[in-house]
Amino acid sequence: MDPIMEVLTPDISLDNSIHNTLRRNVSLEDGFGLAKQSAVASLILFGESKMSSGKIKELEEVVSTTNVASTKRMKQFKQFDIVSDNSDHYFAKSKLTFFGKKKACFTNENSHVHKKIMQEWEILKNNLPESIYVRVYEERIDLLRVVIVGAARTPYHDGLFFFDFAFPSDYPNSPPEVYYHSQRLNLNPLLCSGGAVHSTLLNTLESKNEGNLWNPSSSTILQVLLSLQLVLNEKPYYNEPYLEIFNSFNEEVSKQYNNIVFLLSCKTMLCLLRKPPRNFEDFVYQHFCCRASFILQACKAYIEGCARVGYYKNNGSHSSSFTIEEFEALMCKLYPDLRTALTKNAASVIESTSFIEGTFIKVAAFGLDRRPKTNNKDLSQYVKDGLCVFGYQLLLYLPILAYHILFFYQSKPLPLKALL
Repeated sequence: MDPIMEVLTPDISLDNSIHNTLRRNVSLEDGFGLAKQSAVASLILFGESKMSSGKIKELEEVVSTTNVASTKRMKQFKQFDIVSDNSDHYFAKSKLTFFGKKKACFTNENSHVHKKIMQEWEILKNNLPESIYVRVYEERIDLLRVVIVGAARTPYHDGLFFFDFAFPSDYPNSPPEVYYHSQRLNLNPLLCSGGAVHSTLLNTLESKNEGNLWNPSSSTILQVLLSLQLVLNEKPYYNEPYLEIFNSFNEEVSKQYNNIVFLLSCKTMLCLLRKPPRNFEDFVYQHFCCRASFILQACKAYIEGCARVGYYKNNGSHSSSFTIEEFEALMCKLYPDLRTALTKNAASVIESTSFIEGTFIKVAAFGLDRRPKTNNKDLSQYVKDGLCVFGYQLLLYLPILAYHILFFYQSKPLPLKALL
C-alpha cells in the first residue's frame, strides 16, 4: 500500500480495485499531486467508494487549475517592496535611541546615510536574482528583511531562509548587521543556530585577502545577499573555515553532512509553516503549496536510497546513493509531520482561492487528522497531569487523614472543626 494511503487509513484496508484506481488516475507529477491523492483517497474512504473515474478526473482538473493559480500568485509576489509592519524584525527595538526614537541619520533625507540607503534600495529593486526577495520598511529605512530560496542540486533545495538586516548609523563605513532566522537549527558552518552570520564581507570572518572584506566605497547589500546565496551551496561541509588547518577534506563526511542539513532544512520548513515571518506569509504558503509534491517525493527517494540528497529529479534521472541507517530512521520519523503540514498548507491556500476547491482538500486534511496521536511526549504529559491531580487531592485530604491517624485510639476524638 502507498505510504500516503497508510496514513490516511490507519484502521481501514483498501481493496485492490480502489487502490489501483488511485494510482492510475492520480499522479504526483505536478505541485499539487499530494493534495490530489489525499483528497481523492479521503473522499473514497468517507462515503464515496463508488466514485466514477470521471469524478476523479474532475477533481484532478480542479486542483490542477488551483495549482496554476497558486503559481501565478507566486509570480505576482514582488521581489522588492516597501512595507510598514516591522514588529517581528529582529533589530526593530535594539536599533533605536536611548529614548526609543529613530536615529536622526535615518530620518533626515539630506544625511549621507539616508542617501546611501536609498541608493541601496534602487540597486536591489533592479538587480535581484530570481531566488531572492526583499522587504524594506517605510518608517524604518535602517531595517531590511530578505528570504533566499534554496537552490536545486543542494541540500537546501526548496527551503526558505530568512535574514534580517540593520544598517549602522555610520553606514557605509561599517557593514550592516545580519541576523539569520535559524529556528535554533545549525544547518551551515557559517550560519549559527543563534542567528550569527559569519562572512568576510560582513567583517565577521577573518580573511587573508583584504579584497574580501567590506569596502565602504564599493561594497553593497546586493553583494552581501549574493554571498549568502553562495553559502547555501552544494557542499556546505566545506564552508567550515578551519578545514584547511586540520586537512579534513573528506567527500564521504560531506555527503553525511548533506543528509543532516536536509533534515534540518525540512524542520525549518515546518517552523515556517507554523509561523511565517511578517510580510512573507502569503509567499511562504504559496511556495510550499507549489513545491509540496516535489519535496515529499525527494524525501521518499532519499529514504529509499534512490537518490543522493540534493540530486533528486522527478523525471527519474537522479543518481542513486546508499542510505545511512540513522538518516533513514530520522527521515522516516520526520516525513509524516512534513507531509501533514504541507498538505494542510495546500488546503488553506486552496480555501482562500475558491469554495469548491477548498471543500475537496478540507476532506483530505480531515483524513490526515484522523490518525491516532500517541507518542512518548503525550504519554509523559498524561503522567505529569495525573501526578499533579494526585498531589492536589493529597493536600486537600491531608488534614482529615492526620485527624484520623492522631486520634484513632482516643475515645473522644476532637471535633473536625477544631482542625479547621
